[in-house]
Amino acid sequence: CVIRVMVCHVEIFFCGVDKSALAVYTNARLIGGESFTHRNDTPLRIMKICCIGAGYVGGPTMAMIAKKCHDIEVVVVDLNEDRIAAWNSDCLPIYEPGLQEIVEQRRGKNLSFSTDVKAHIKSADIIFISVGTPTKNYGIGAGQAPELGYIEGCARMIAEACDGPK
Repeated sequence: CVIRVMVCHVEIFFCGVDKSALAVYTNARLIGGESFTHRNDTPLRIMKICCIGAGYVGGPTMAMIAKKCHDIEVVVVDLNEDRIAAWNSDCLPIYEPGLQEIVEQRRGKNLSFSTDVKAHIKSADIIFISVGTPTKNYGIGAGQAPELGYIEGCARMIAEACDGPK
């Protein structure tokens, strides 16, 4: 998962969610829902996270963020209606020890699952992309390199849905 943060009109990409790393790179504090200040004293509040991809990485990662940061709204979106329905049911589409309990505790509070991808992209402060990157089976890198078509599709959808930096 990659977080793209705009700091003084400079894009910074972070792997994973590490509050101390964000604080170091932005000279700021980031605590769930609490505002922090950039070097130019512009306040920024992280209030909503949207994760594109409700699979083995996106769902559990967002559930943990929702568990640890109650003041941040966390929405997992996916075009697959069956997968979203499963996340909204009592029978999750994947198994991780303790995940069922975490989702049940946070769902309906600050964790939700939706197929309305563009609306949640537009309203998010931070967007995670957590989609499959299967191994290429054609061209240069076949059998070794990742196929980035799903990533590109997400980037295009984000560009289309957003009206400002994310």
